[in-house]
Amino acid sequence: MTTIRFRQEFFYNGPASDDQIVVNLRVFPPNGPPLSQIAILDTGAEYSLFDKALLPLLGIANMTTGVRYNVDLADEQRKVAYLHNLDIEFEGHRLNVPVGFSDDFPEGVGNVLGMNGFCDQFVFGLDHQTRMLFLTRGPLASATI
Repeated sequence: MTTIRFRQEFFYNGPASDDQIVVNLRVFPPNGPPLSQIAILDTGAEYSLFDKALLPLLGIANMTTGVRYNVDLADEQRKVAYLHNLDIEFEGHRLNVPVGFSDDFPEGVGNVLGMNGFCDQFVFGLDHQTRMLFLTRGPLASATI
């Protein structure tokens, strides 16, 4: 049997649903203080996607200057988003993450942390019954086994 020893653990709680993994993070604009945000950890999301209301606070005047990609939703709709690399901090870890923004979603839509660029920088463990998230930075090969 393999044992993974995680370096960090914390409780999560979803304001809209007990079945959401809602986490705190900070986003660092190029100029100005960091922005405190909440986001849903979504292993079904290809990339992270943030509320477009953050764009002016991040100094991004035109979202379409990012890399265009298609967001395929669970209901088989396809939306267009644009990826921009953002510096964020999650549980004490400073990361550079590609984050999408889209005009196809209304302002006020929640932030989502997705697989590529975010989740792939961690090894996660989850005890949903107790709402505990465990994490170690880096691929499993670098985790204590």
